[in-house]
Amino acid sequence: MIRRARRQWQQIDANTPPHTEVRTPYSTELATFFGLVNGQAQVRYETDRPGVFDLIDPAMVLEENR
Repeated sequence: MIRRARRQWQQIDANTPPHTEVRTPYSTELATFFGLVNGQAQVRYETDRPGVFDLIDPAMVLEENR
């Protein structure tokens, strides 16, 4: 039987590098995190709305805990 590690997620912070894949409550797909802008997380979804950046409360953005 193949056992896959369950993904663990944690809230982003000031140390989260740009281009990190993240999860938000606003889409089922992963988004790309580009950084913090005026205290908001700048993310982009590739398939829902290609090329559109959203500004989201950083408390709602999770990155995979490696």
